[in-house]
Amino acid sequence: MTHWHAKGTACAVVFALVLVVVVPKAFGLDVAGYATGYAPAQLNSLSVDLQTAPISVFKVRLRVNTKSSSLKLCAGDGPALVDGTCPLTLASAVNDASGNLRDGLGFIGADGLQGKFLYIINPNATANSVVNFTVTIE
Repeated sequence: MTHWHAKGTACAVVFALVLVVVVPKAFGLDVAGYATGYAPAQLNSLSVDLQTAPISVFKVRLRVNTKSSSLKLCAGDGPALVDGTCPLTLASAVNDASGNLRDGLGFIGADGLQGKFLYIINPNATANSVVNFTVTIE
């Protein structure tokens, strides 16, 4: 029994060391904003230039804070941003008339974001629509 106990303890120590090494490199980004009218809400002013390992994966979450609204978190090049199209949907979220939330959750590799702009579009936009949102990237 002590042999298995020693192996279990050794595995736990190795796992703890891996956590200590990996966790300090983690980061998170929260962006709160408004999508107004028909125009996309741009989240970054320059295209994404990631200096990460090629196997990096990001978790993205989109929350719509305004009732009776839906939004899409998109990644695209400059012309797609200007046109308000969404060539790559990272997440889509809905907040129904009752205030029930359906957060959008997505995962994307670093190579999929390289050289892209991140922006929010409102597929049901009107000229006077204002929708509050929060984006989290981890």
